[in-house]
Amino acid sequence: MLANSDSNGGSDLGRAVILTALALEYSAVRLHLDELTEVTHPHGTVYEVGHFRGHDSRWEVLLGEIGPGNPGAAREVERAIGFFGPDVVFFVGVAGGIKDVKLGDVVAANKIYAYESGKASEEFLPRPNIGLADYGLEQRARAEARKGDWIQRINVPIDFRQQPRALVAPIAAGEKVISSTKSREFEVIRKLYSDAVAVEMEGVGFLQAAYASNVPGLVVRGISDLIDGKTEADALGTQVRAASYASAFAFEILSKWAPALGQRDIARPKVAWNIHLDATVENLNDDGINALLGVLRGVSHDATLTVSRVEKGSVVLVLSGSVEGAHRTLYLFDTGRLDTVGSYHTRSVNIDPESLLGKALALRTKGVVEVIEGNVQTAIALFKQALREFDAIGDHLGQAEALTSLADALLRQTEYAQAIGYCMTAVELVRTTDDHLIHADTLLAQARTLALSRQLQLALEAYIQAAAIFQECQDNRAWAYAIAYQGEINLALGNSEKAEALFRRAHVFLSEERDGPTRSIIRKYLQEAEGKSVGELLVGGTERLGDMRSGPAAAKGASAKGRDARSPLK
Repeated sequence: MLANSDSNGGSDLGRAVILTALALEYSAVRLHLDELTEVTHPHGTVYEVGHFRGHDSRWEVLLGEIGPGNPGAAREVERAIGFFGPDVVFFVGVAGGIKDVKLGDVVAANKIYAYESGKASEEFLPRPNIGLADYGLEQRARAEARKGDWIQRINVPIDFRQQPRALVAPIAAGEKVISSTKSREFEVIRKLYSDAVAVEMEGVGFLQAAYASNVPGLVVRGISDLIDGKTEADALGTQVRAASYASAFAFEILSKWAPALGQRDIARPKVAWNIHLDATVENLNDDGINALLGVLRGVSHDATLTVSRVEKGSVVLVLSGSVEGAHRTLYLFDTGRLDTVGSYHTRSVNIDPESLLGKALALRTKGVVEVIEGNVQTAIALFKQALREFDAIGDHLGQAEALTSLADALLRQTEYAQAIGYCMTAVELVRTTDDHLIHADTLLAQARTLALSRQLQLALEAYIQAAAIFQECQDNRAWAYAIAYQGEINLALGNSEKAEALFRRAHVFLSEERDGPTRSIIRKYLQEAEGKSVGELLVGGTERLGDMRSGPAAAKGASAKGRDARSPLK
């Protein structure tokens, strides 16, 4: 029987749903629960309800065994959330180890790739979906992995010659059991999702459904085999041990997880940053500063943003807020979209260089410089380090930027398939933030990578998506760039009339905007077309229309950031 709990505090119990795929996983979780009773979901799924006491909390836990597969996991967690109204959801079970893990290790997934999502042509072209763990749960998992207290919860004999270990890392998920490192699926994962340490069959569907339902979710897996020799490992009982270890770690996280409202916001780190405006302290009273703060909260999408102090002279607002909000504001300034705040011109946006965000940004900048100087391998190492740093602080925008930078470096080595995979992962990461403008910018990077890989039809589809989002966001200059990019692709596909019409649309709009540099670039296409078919033009022989990451920023700081100035098709 379920306790009666609601948002008004009718019960002091938190409520958790834990799903498993296999009976042995279910049994491992069940050992941590007391006072078990049975309840049946209206759609027929049979759950057991038990109680668990944490360090500072008491939990009512609903446990279900749902069988393998991502679609089933997504469907069941959505149903469970809708009916039971949990504060948190877990998927606990076993997985196959791919790299950097040994039998019995526990992996809490910070993200899970749907590695089978893509297009089957002459070669497999990934179109990855991704599931992301709740940030607060991920951080709690990192903390518990460092401490090791969870080992005391293991309820099977431990071979201390192989000390149990927990880590937070990416996982891959598909619809097949992989039992050979020579299989096509294993090669796809190692090539396109090289940071994944394990593979399983439910996690991405589970996390995506939890995210869509706005409920914190986490997938915890014990490593039961290392792909080759899976059948033999299973026969030796490694699945039982791995499931027990994963359950112990999941319950240690639950024991320290406060179900109170606002838990996830409290867990998010803060960062200091400032914005320099063309204003003076004398013409800004407290009301004026509060008005600017309101504008900046809207710009950064950070309702927690506060003013720490105001420096004299021309106004410098020193602020404290979320990592994502600080990075988004810097991004908008760098891409020419934050020229003013209120009625004041923006001189600069600066992140504390000693903060974790500042250090991650510095790593990416160093990587860009190395690319310019031709040291591509050094750049790739720096971008991967930056990716790990952005991941550690939960900055999805930073992860997406690092991934698109990695893709650009790989393009220089003609590693097209991996570059496409990185860009598509970046698109999925940004999509989860519901930041439509940056999502469209990342689609431009994806489209450029596809174009350079000669996947022209896919590139055109990405440019069309980006243009539609820019139009919805009323970013008209970015929309015009995306239209011009479509013109380039149509030229390459031999659609000369369509290309010319697209160029003219972009040119007319940007003429109305009085955007001189952009207008002159597009005019060059049209002037070259005089007296001959547009289709006869050499595609990619002209200047690139805009920035790899975001077209409208081409003229602003591109040389300083080392961004490529080529045509998307060059």
